Amino acid sequence: LGTVLALALVPVAVVLAYGPRPVPPEYRLSVLIAPFLLWASAGFNVLRSHLSRRQQFREVSNSNVTGTVATVGVQLALGAARQTGTGLGIGYGVGRLLSTGIMLRACGLAWRRRPRWGLVRRWAQFPRWILVPAVLNAVTVGAVTPLITVFYDQGFAGQFGFSQMLLAAPVALLGQAVASVFYVRFAAMHRQEQDASRHMVRLAGVLLSIALAIFVPITLLGREVFVLIWAQKWETAGLITGILAPYLMIQFVSSPLSGYATVKNEVRRLFLLAWIEAGLRIPALGLGVLVGDRMWGIQAYSL
Repeated sequence: LGTVLALALVPVAVVLAYGPRPVPPEYRLSVLIAPFLLWASAGFNVLRSHLSRRQQFREVSNSNVTGTVATVGVQLALGAARQTGTGLGIGYGVGRLLSTGIMLRACGLAWRRRPRWGLVRRWAQFPRWILVPAVLNAVTVGAVTPLITVFYDQGFAGQFGFSQMLLAAPVALLGQAVASVFYVRFAAMHRQEQDASRHMVRLAGVLLSIALAIFVPITLLGREVFVLIWAQKWETAGLITGILAPYLMIQFVSSPLSGYATVKNEVRRLFLLAWIEAGLRIPALGLGVLVGDRMWGIQAYSL
């Protein structure tokens, strides 16, 4: 499916780059490599899930580390060559592609000439129901900066984006590692009809102890640390970080629940929750416009 979508995106990218209303020249290469980024990401995610299911976590870890090193190396090299924006995308794609190649070699998949359409029909419900929540989550969390620009201004959006980028680092690294291990374990327990409640409570306790050590200092000292390291101009980002940290801590502790809901085939419930969350987040940001205080909007959004 990723290959089909990537190929379908090629003519779209060409039209956007060279069509009647082309994008600015500095963004042209970024648009043209979008199909490549899509294909590399699809291959990476599919093979990571496959190896995790087979409990080959060492291979997943090795591929992630190698791909990350390649990503950073390419991005720094192209940044030094004054290709910063395009370099970010190319570096990301190269890293994903390298990780995909390493995992493909490790899993030893046998190629088939004909796809098994019975399996496709059986499992198609998961991408069908999970795609919309993923998009809504991206728009209201991962890529919410344009929305903040509309509500407030570009400078405040930059402060928010910087804060969010720094906060996302521990959540992404730890959350991904935990999810890849326990998702497989919960799936095995579900197939064997075992009660996972005790394990879920124990996992929540472990995640809470980790989260308290990371996010409580950020909440208490975010503003001071930002001013100390990046000077007064990033004070607003420090304040935003302190506001967002408790919300991210709760999200980090509860993150295995969404994976377990997928195991239990509660994808329709996740679909409904995604719409409820998006319906709460966007008006919450608008509250800052209504009361004339941007931090009120960020607090409501965090809550």
